[in-house]
Amino acid sequence: MEILEYVKDYKNHVNNLMHEILVGEYGFDQFSENILNSENDEYIMGNNRLWVAMENGEIIGTTGIIEVSDKHALLKKIYVKESHRGKGIAQQLLNQCLDYARNMGYDYVFLETYHRLERAKAFYSKNGFSEYDDGYEKVQGDEIRYRLDLK
Repeated sequence: MEILEYVKDYKNHVNNLMHEILVGEYGFDQFSENILNSENDEYIMGNNRLWVAMENGEIIGTTGIIEVSDKHALLKKIYVKESHRGKGIAQQLLNQCLDYARNMGYDYVFLETYHRLERAKAFYSKNGFSEYDDGYEKVQGDEIRYRLDLK
């Protein structure tokens, strides 16, 4: 398995993986069209990044980071194909983002997940993220935010 920086040629594979997980596994049907039609352009602008985990020519995971300010970043799109979970791939993807965030000098990394995703919440907590509520408007009603202090 190797982690590679995203290029446009990966777009359909990344979008299909996200659709498979969010819609197929977790029933987030409301995201279906947006996922499949996403250009992922926000991840190839400025200091934003998107990476893919690749094994035998197949994309089996993704992760991304979006700069919010010169001191804060948002962790996005951390997904691993169901058949490849439990093998440390998510940890490697998270490490890729956190190493990048530290190198960029960010003080905090934020992320958003959903209350019903127990495995994701446990993973983020294990990695030092703590629940964070800044009174933001919850679009789906099930969102939960986490923050990691890198200082």
